[in-house]
Parts: sequence; C-alpha cells; structure tokens
Amino acid sequence: MSDWQPYLRTAFPQPTDEDRTRLEYLAGAALPDAYWRMVGSHQGEVLDTELELEGEGAINFGVLLLALSPLAVERQSASYCVEYCFEGMQDRYPAGLFPFADDTGGNYWAFDFRTNSTDPAIVFIDHEMVGDAGVTAASESFAAFMASAGAPGF
Repeated sequence: MSDWQPYLRTAFPQPTDEDRTRLEYLAGAALPDAYWRMVGSHQGEVLDTELELEGEGAINFGVLLLALSPLAVERQSASYCVEYCFEGMQDRYPAGLFPFADDTGGNYWAFDFRTNSTDPAIVFIDHEMVGDAGVTAASESFAAFMASAGAPGF
C-alpha cells in the first residue's frame, strides 16, 4: 500500500461546494465523489507510488492537484491548482480531458470524459506530445486507478 506524503508544505482549506461547482463547470461533467473525498483530505500531497503504464513504463503518481481557485492560494502554489493546469493544456489536447494529478515532471493524470460523462476513464497526458499522441489510457475508472495505485481508502 502507498502512503500520502506532504509536498507543498502548506495547510490548505477544505475545498468548498463552490470549488466543486467551478471545477465541474470547467470539466463539463460531474467529477467522481471518490475524487472529492480524496482531494478534501490530500490535495497538495504526493502519493508515494509508481504506476505501470503500457508503452510508458513506471510513472510516478505525483501530486494531487489543488481543487482550490488559483486566486485563493499563495502565488507559488497556484500552478498546482486544477484550474491552472486545465487552462494550460486546453489548446494542446482533445476536449473532454480534465487533470487531477501532476507527476511532478509536467505530465498529468486526467479524467477522460470523452466516452463516458458519468464514470470517466483515467488517462496519462505526456506534456512533450500534442493532441491524441500525448494521451495514453491508464484505467477504466477513477476507483480502479486509485486501487491500482494502492491508495489508502480504495
């Protein structure tokens, strides 16, 4: 089993219903309840694990992005906000992808709402590639992905 470890070294407030509404509006779909439970306890922390991804090898889970608005956190933490990451990748990748973790190397783990808007698959997004070429399937659901990562509570 993996453990959550501090990464941003800041105590962040719990995400609010307004945060959820804002992010779900950006995503264009409801984000999984299991994600909200996890982000409420672990945003800004790293999950100490690597995941095997076909054709990519072992990849760090990295840091669970902040569900808070970039305007609600200190400047040095703003780049770890979901909203900031989403805006930065919109022009490079297909619509329907929504990041939730950064592998700390500039790549993202993301929800893929393109084929299922109620139970999205999980993909890995490689920042060195553009479009579909940078998107690799990782898991059929968030719960299955987190279970394969050995995340506590899954």
